[in-house]
Amino acid sequence: RSIIKMAGTMVVGNIIIYVPGLLWLAVLYGWDQPIFAWGLTPFLFGDLIKLSLAALLLPSLWKFVNKVGLLK
Repeated sequence: RSIIKMAGTMVVGNIIIYVPGLLWLAVLYGWDQPIFAWGLTPFLFGDLIKLSLAALLLPSLWKFVNKVGLLK
């Protein structure tokens, strides 16, 4: 439940989401099209912000949940 583990897990999750989407775009429109420009680049900035905020906030939230005993 550290920041590094949380960020790494989220990066892997994003890769799992992006790869099928990019492959599907390539199948639909052809491999000669700018697939990364269409299906990856527009989303990177927002995903970076989302990943950073979540990785910074979630460890503190887990501590709070454990302290309050919400998962017992």
